[in-house]
This record gives sequence, structure tokens and C-alpha cells, in this order.
Amino acid sequence: MAVRGAALPTTYVPFAQPPFVLTSMGVQAVLTPSMVSPLNGATIGVWGDSISSISGNAWQNVVIARTGATLGFQDARPGRGMANWFECYANGLTPGSTLGTYNTSSSAGNCGVYTDTGTVSGNTLAENLASVQMLIIQDGTNDQGLCETDCGSLGDSTNSGSLYGDMRWVLESLIAANHTMHIVWVGPQDNGEGTHAQTQAVIAAEQAVCALYGIPYLNLSAVGGGSAFNGPWYTNGDLTHPGTYAFAHFYGPIVAQFIQQYF
Repeated sequence: MAVRGAALPTTYVPFAQPPFVLTSMGVQAVLTPSMVSPLNGATIGVWGDSISSISGNAWQNVVIARTGATLGFQDARPGRGMANWFECYANGLTPGSTLGTYNTSSSAGNCGVYTDTGTVSGNTLAENLASVQMLIIQDGTNDQGLCETDCGSLGDSTNSGSLYGDMRWVLESLIAANHTMHIVWVGPQDNGEGTHAQTQAVIAAEQAVCALYGIPYLNLSAVGGGSAFNGPWYTNGDLTHPGTYAFAHFYGPIVAQFIQQYF
């Protein structure tokens, strides 16, 4: 029973326990950010490279804590780029190809070994992604070599070999596998794998392709706090991979805040 004011009315009949006075501090103690997140209870997935695979799911754990979501799928490994995105599915080493089923031996040493989740051998891509309600794509760092001279252009065929073509293959395959799944894309920051100009070329290509398919794009290079200026501090020392503090206070929170807008 809720009553207005600081005193109980004379008609109030007490319950077996003392009345509870709810204060703002009490509300803060009861409610957590994840409880009011639109993603609370949702199943998310991650597809990415070493930033998602070799640091103990550092940024993913922040996203889970802040959203209340469950990580039901993950496929990530160091060095992954768009051209080998589906390397663990038969025929997936050839951009533009029709995918077969998931097999840990499809690309030796790269499949099912980096805290992957929900990647079941013998399943199709659609079967592995069936329960995923939001998929977070984290990639681009290892694609900078494709943009040394030319990234290609919007509309390139899926088997063209350009970055634009590879991204088209990735998105069209994912959307066909689970068309009700929300997809969000997290782009690269300045890193030791290429120059600032190359990174910006990849970002421009990713933004253009995402806009074409209606995919929300997080330009982490612009808002993630990491740059060539503070790379030695922001990363773990290699100028590419965020360090523990950056994952917990920059990368993870920014991704968590961003993705909740689109669910």
C-alpha cells in the first residue's frame, strides 16, 4: 500500500511487517543498469578478431553486465578479416561462395578454440545463429592491407576480392541466415596494423556498406578514446589491443551504450 505524505492515515490497517519507506537511495540499491536495459534477457552474439578473442572477453563482459544480455554466440580469432570471415564453414574461405556447415577442421587452428560459443559442428550458419537476437560485428583492423591502394567501391560483387565485396558477402550471408536478428557494427581504432589513413579508409568503406544495408555503425575511432597519440597508454603496449583499463572504462561501456539504442 502506498500513501501520500509522511504520516499514515487513521484508516490504515497495518500489515504483519513494519511499513517500508522507499527512498531514492533504496531505488538505486534495488535497480541496476542491466535491469532497465532493453537488452536485459536478450541473446547477443559477437563476431570478430583478436580484440574479441584473446583478452578473456574483456569488453563483452562489460556489455553483459551493463545490459543483462546473455552471450549465446561467439566466433572470433586473431587476425581475422572479411575475406576469411566464414572460414569455419565449408567453402567459407572463398568470398562470395555458398556456405556449408560448421566444421572445426575447416581452417586448422582457427575454429572453436578462442572462447567461441554456440558454434556447433555440423550446423549451418542459420542454425548457429538461430537464437541470436543481436549480433555485434567487431572487425576491420586486419583489413587495412586491402585499402593500401584501393578498397574497391560500393556495389562490388561478393566475389570481387575487394573490401567492399567482402563486406557485402558478410552482411548478405548473415542477413539471409537470420533476417530477424539485429546487426550492429563496431569499427576499428588507430592501431599498429596500419597507418591512420588506411584505418580511415576502412572506416569509410564500413560506414558506406552499413548505411546501404541499414546497419548501425559505431565509429569507435571517433569516440572510443584511443588514438595514435595515446596508444601506448590505451593499449596493452602493442598499439593495437586495448588494455584492461581501456576495455573496462572506454571500449566496453561505449559499445554497451551504443547497442542499446537499436533493440
